[in-house]
Amino acid sequence: MISWFDIVAIQEVNDDLEGLRGTESFLPSENNLIFTDKGGNNERSCFVYDGSIKNQLELVAEIAIPPKDHKWIKIDGFTQTFTGFDRNPFLCSFQWRDEFILLITVHSFFGSTSKSDIERRALEAFVIGRFADLRRNSVNAFSKNIIAMGDFNIPKVEPGDEVYKVLIKRGLHLPEHSTKVYSNITNDKMYD
Repeated sequence: MISWFDIVAIQEVNDDLEGLRGTESFLPSENNLIFTDKGGNNERSCFVYDGSIKNQLELVAEIAIPPKDHKWIKIDGFTQTFTGFDRNPFLCSFQWRDEFILLITVHSFFGSTSKSDIERRALEAFVIGRFADLRRNSVNAFSKNIIAMGDFNIPKVEPGDEVYKVLIKRGLHLPEHSTKVYSNITNDKMYD
């Protein structure tokens, strides 16, 4: 399935690269990988891309917010403060035709359905939206074309869901879909 797409983002790649290398052995030779070191839960993030179609560019980063900027991460009505990501989002730049594109793959904190865990998850989502908004509005932006994707652990992609509401607060939006896409076993959550 990975070979059907020009670029694929993968979360929850094991620190042990045996599974990723096994998957890579089935892909066409023009497919390339770029991945992070391990983060929370000993997981890596990865991009697989067709090098014959897409040029991977110079900008590669894990998004981390310095403690001095945590004071700007606030959500009305939340008691919890942002203390950093459980797994830093992974950013990689690509060129498609004449466009530079920044792709961010995310695997947000999950925890439980407790208020404090939902707030932590929402704070991480807000930071992604804030990061994208600040970068696209910066005169020094590498590209204004920013796509955030991955496992945001959003219970419902609809108005009223705390995580979804703060993710889109700074201008990110979900492309229109003709169907609801659930990504958990019981088919009632839209995490990804």
